[in-house]
Amino acid sequence: YPGMGRLLFEAVGNRDYALMQTIFLFTTVGVLLANLLADLMYGWLDPRVRKGGTA
Repeated sequence: YPGMGRLLFEAVGNRDYALMQTIFLFTTVGVLLANLLADLMYGWLDPRVRKGGTA
C-alpha cells in the first residue's frame, strides 16, 4: 500500500488540486482531533490541571 504521502506526491505532479485539498483537510482534521483528545486525556489523567483550578 503506497500511503498518503505517495498519493499527495502524485497529486502534486498531476496538478490534482481537489485531491490535494482533500488530503490537507483530512490531515488537518486528524491533527486537531488528536490535539483535542490529548487535552481531554491530560485533564482526566492529571487532576491538578482541571478547569477552574488555582494557579
